[in-house]
Amino acid sequence: MAGFLSKITGSNDEEGFNREENFDSNNIDYAMDDILDSSDEISLAVDAYEDEDNLYIKTFIPGINPKEIDIDVTRDTVTISGERFEKEERDYDSYFQKELSWGKFQKRILLPKEIDIENIKASVNHGVLTLKLPKIDKDRKVKVELN
Repeated sequence: MAGFLSKITGSNDEEGFNREENFDSNNIDYAMDDILDSSDEISLAVDAYEDEDNLYIKTFIPGINPKEIDIDVTRDTVTISGERFEKEERDYDSYFQKELSWGKFQKRILLPKEIDIENIKASVNHGVLTLKLPKIDKDRKVKVELN
């Protein structure tokens, strides 16, 4: 039976692979600055779900003025962008733990259904941005009467 490495690499040569030699958790040499500098934008996590009539998108935006968030919507995509500013700048060496993300962010969500862009509702409650996007019913039929 083929091993895991051969399944993902397509090779049957597992002899040259030494797990301890190739991955040493004590020898990881990177800094948070290197990770953050690899991209100009920080990640924005979202929840996206639907019910019978609407699509919903939720994301955390604590510490951001809602008026400084850009929400661009087409019938099939939503793009949320902005910037999270750190009010107090500290020397990186003064941190003993740094997990908060600061800087520009952008998230583009492809929607599974077309939406009515004229009737979108947006709200912020306790740092949670919620978008309510009404679906367009393409299968809806209307009877037209002739005069």
